[in-house]
This record gives sequence, structure tokens and C-alpha cells, in this order.
Amino acid sequence: MPTFQVFDRVDFNEWQKVVNQCRTATFFHTPAWYKVFSATYPAMKIATKKFLFDDGNVAVFPLMQQKIMRGLGKQYLSSPAGCYGGWINDHPLTVEQVSALLDWTAQYFKNIVWRINPLDEKQPHIARFYETRDDFTEMLYLKNFQDEDALRCHYKNSVRNKINKGTRANFSVTLAQEWEEWEQYVCLYRKTLERWGKNATSNYPISLFEQFYHLQSPQIKLWLIKKEEQIIGGNLNFYQSQHCVEWHAAFDERFFKDGSRNTLVHHIIVDALQNGYSFYDFNPSGGHEGTRRFKQTFGTTSVTTNVIRKHHIPKGFHLLMEIYHKMHTL
Repeated sequence: MPTFQVFDRVDFNEWQKVVNQCRTATFFHTPAWYKVFSATYPAMKIATKKFLFDDGNVAVFPLMQQKIMRGLGKQYLSSPAGCYGGWINDHPLTVEQVSALLDWTAQYFKNIVWRINPLDEKQPHIARFYETRDDFTEMLYLKNFQDEDALRCHYKNSVRNKINKGTRANFSVTLAQEWEEWEQYVCLYRKTLERWGKNATSNYPISLFEQFYHLQSPQIKLWLIKKEEQIIGGNLNFYQSQHCVEWHAAFDERFFKDGSRNTLVHHIIVDALQNGYSFYDFNPSGGHEGTRRFKQTFGTTSVTTNVIRKHHIPKGFHLLMEIYHKMHTL
């Protein structure tokens, strides 16, 4: 069995260097992603681990630690917001090194939420160490398409019709440059939350979007679609290595019939294709089957991205909580 050292402190520059060397890394593995969430949510702090193997191979396991059980316990998030997690490595790990890494994580992490990275070919090994819940993302493999015409032909007819409607509606697509444009996008998001009601699976504060904006990173792009000068929708996409992923979207539903959403998504996909990305990832759909069906109209492939939820309640915790409750109700 391979041996390794574990380091609890990981320099951000070293971490980013490993991200850049790992062909299966996504933006959700970058220090920037974790910095944004730790700056937004006081209960979260970065707890990334580094593993140095005896042959010199390095693996970084990005982690967020958050307080649970009224601050009496802690839980690890392999990536905030339920996004892709797991290790990244500067050189390919052997099967034996992956097994050793997983054996360590299974023993160390008593409470962890971990969405398995669908780009990592070592993913099947994880099922030997953890129970997982089935989930999927929708993916376009851009290497299969020569140009925009090939993409259009691949889409379902309903998408092509909506894109044609968007052309006739004279929509324009731009990248957000100023904070005022981000603010208008967040207003659309708030209206979207009202529309979803209890079915909404997220409710992010404006401060989170401010953190993304202030990074001024080329890996973070807020795409906007406009009718004349009015912002009627947007997609927040992240870029890393071969991977372009949609993370967040909000639209004015009044313009759906004119193809606003299809038009914007198509524009972003074409941009990713022309800039050499291998994967356009629509991201998991949070249990919303209607959203997943929309993504599938672009001719996507459903790719497994199972979720690990490991929970351990310490012995005596319920008694402790009972005492805590009595003390605070006297």
C-alpha cells in the first residue's frame, strides 16, 4: 500500500498550480471558488488537505468545513453548493494510490457531502468506499462538433426554432462588465425565486455575487441577453482547463416564448467551442425534471455524478442537545 504525508495547510498558489496541471479539474476545485464561499458565509472555512505520496505525486483535496448541530459539530463539504469535489493531482495517480487516498478519507471524514467529479476516470473506485446517491449532469462533448452548424444540426428541432425566434427578436448577447449589470441580474434571480416558490433549491445572497464580481477573473463570465438595452436573462458560467460549466441562470419569463434562453445558451456553447473547450456542462438540475429536459433538448449526454452524504452523530449528542435546550429555555 502506498504511503503519504497529509498536510492541513495548503498554500493557495500551490493549490492553483495543481489545479492547472490536472486535466480533470473544474472551476469548482479552484481556491477562488472556496474563497468566495468562505467570505460570504461565516460558518464556513477552508479546510483543504494535501497528500504527498512516497513517489513524489501530489494530490490536493479541496474542502470546506462548516458548523452543524448548532455549532456543536462539523461537516465537510468537498465543494460548496453541492458542486463537483474530490481530489485533484499534479500527475496521474495509480489505482493503489487512489485506494489509499479513499481509505484515508473514509476513516477521517465522519460527516461529508461530496459530489463526485464526472470528469475523473477514477470515479468508479469511490463506490467501494462510500454509498452514493445517483445523480446526473447533462454534457455536450464539444470535440464532436466542427463548427456552429454542426451544433445546430445536433440540437432538437425545438431548440433550432427558438434560436431562429431569438434572431428575429433582435436579442443581443454581451458579457457583464459593470457591477450595475450584475445587480440587474440578481434582481432577475430574485424574481425567479418568487416564481419557483417552495420548489427553489437555492437562495444565494447578493454578497455572493459581489464576491464573484470583485475577483475580476477571466474564468468567471456572466453572460447577458438583452432586448434593446434591457437585461432579460443571464447565465453565470465558470471556465477551467477543458471545462465550461453553467452554474447559475435567471431569466425574465416573459421572453421565453421568443427564445431568449435557448439563444443565450447557444451563444455560450458556440463561444466555448470556438475557444477550444472540450466539455460544455449544463450541471445537475437539482431534482427539477423540467430543467433537465430543457438541457437535453441540446442533445446532451447524461453523465453520472453521484453524491456521497456521510453522516455520523456522536454518542451522547442527543443528551447534550437536550441539556442545551433546557438551559436556553429556563
